[in-house]
Amino acid sequence: QDILQAIERDASHANLEAYCSFSDSYGVGKGIGMHARLASMSRAFGTSHYQALDGKIRHCLEKWLRIDDTLPERNRFHYDTVWGGLFLRGEDGEAHFYTDFGFPFYNDHHFHLGYFLYALAYYVRHDTAWAQQHRQRIYALARDVGNPSYKDKFFPVVRHKDIYMGISWASGVVPGERQEESSSESLNCYHGLAALGDALNDPILRGTGQVMLALEIASVREYYHVRDHNFNQFPPILQKFGAVGQIAEDSFYVYTLDWGCDPNVFPMRHGCLVGIQIIPITAVSRYWMDKDWAKHILQSCDWAINPSHATDYSLANPSDLRDLVTGWKAFCYAGIAPYDESHKIAAANYLRDKYPRDLVSGTGAASTLLFIYERT
Repeated sequence: QDILQAIERDASHANLEAYCSFSDSYGVGKGIGMHARLASMSRAFGTSHYQALDGKIRHCLEKWLRIDDTLPERNRFHYDTVWGGLFLRGEDGEAHFYTDFGFPFYNDHHFHLGYFLYALAYYVRHDTAWAQQHRQRIYALARDVGNPSYKDKFFPVVRHKDIYMGISWASGVVPGERQEESSSESLNCYHGLAALGDALNDPILRGTGQVMLALEIASVREYYHVRDHNFNQFPPILQKFGAVGQIAEDSFYVYTLDWGCDPNVFPMRHGCLVGIQIIPITAVSRYWMDKDWAKHILQSCDWAINPSHATDYSLANPSDLRDLVTGWKAFCYAGIAPYDESHKIAAANYLRDKYPRDLVSGTGAASTLLFIYERT
């Protein structure tokens, strides 16, 4: 009943059409991914919400695939013949580093396009005629981040993946060391690839996504999460906090973010450092969000949710100690839900009345509650 009510709340505030044409590729990607997850759940739970959601998803996909070629120039994908891939331009028509988090310089392609691939995987499963009609455009997005073969001369092989490390690097063709912050958005990309291959009945695309996802899961569990088996490989401060903020070549384990949490001070900031390793919550999240990891992030998430529990709370500036915003707090609740029944109940109680506006963009209460109930 909680999930059915959350589907109703999420669907009543599903407004993809309001920003599909105007937000950046990351914002639209998260939004269309959330709509696809919600539509899939609607079908699974036997509600009719997917009917309106499918129209919104299709309309937005057609804009970004340039079938309905009416997006502003800055949001139109172009093909780059130098590096081999898709890019976007800035407001002035130039490819700036700061446009869409560095997308024109190949930063974060797997993050942004992963959400589109997830949405495509959902939509083409239920509209095979549309998928066949626009197959080449669909494959262009998949090939940009998941091309399996050197025989394809238009795109590099699995652009962001480091086969030796097993993880992916978010950095593109920019100076300096490579780094990656959100391991879970990498996982979302390869899940999207595998699901799209399954929906298209393409065993090569499906298999590529599955192998890349399996490598990523194993490596994220090894390098991004503090767990029982790898506890001693982490420095003491990370043993205490349970997660890595990002991995960078020059220093490897980094406990920081490249953006401002709200509030951007500890102990609340722990919630964003954990949450960026959780977003988005989908059907495969259970493969890395489990009791073992929950045990190791329990303290830092408790401090983020309840700052007064932190050991150094009395030393903090009182004006800094406002509550962590609800969306990142929700990720912490979900992350520690697998620990035991009491944390599961607390997480469900917290999410039970939330709307999309209360959560991080691209995240739905229905999907988060489904994870909380199903996983534990």
